[in-house]
Amino acid sequence: MNQRGFTLIEIIITIVLMAILGFMAAQLLSTTLRGSAESARTAKDLSEATSAMEQCVAFFNTQAMQEKDAAQRIEASKAEREKLGAEASAWTPPGGTIANVLITVKRGSVELSRVF
Repeated sequence: MNQRGFTLIEIIITIVLMAILGFMAAQLLSTTLRGSAESARTAKDLSEATSAMEQCVAFFNTQAMQEKDAAQRIEASKAEREKLGAEASAWTPPGGTIANVLITVKRGSVELSRVF
């Protein structure tokens, strides 16, 4: 007898293998899309945090702010920090006696800090 075509077991095995490969491809695609969306969100947060920190740097580098001590800088920058969503605290380096201002800007998962 001349046999042409495939047996039932060959067809079932082929369908199962295609289903497994399709599932693996769907998982890979899902992970890639989720990762790229997360990367885009992180890039946006970094851009916003950098912009806010640049504005803080410009504010703290003015002559009037340079002449104040840490407590005065923190109080004088209150309105600017609220506008930019930044936090300020007094910071003294280890072994140091001069208090500085630590500015922290948080946007999503990004956190930038700078001492003035």
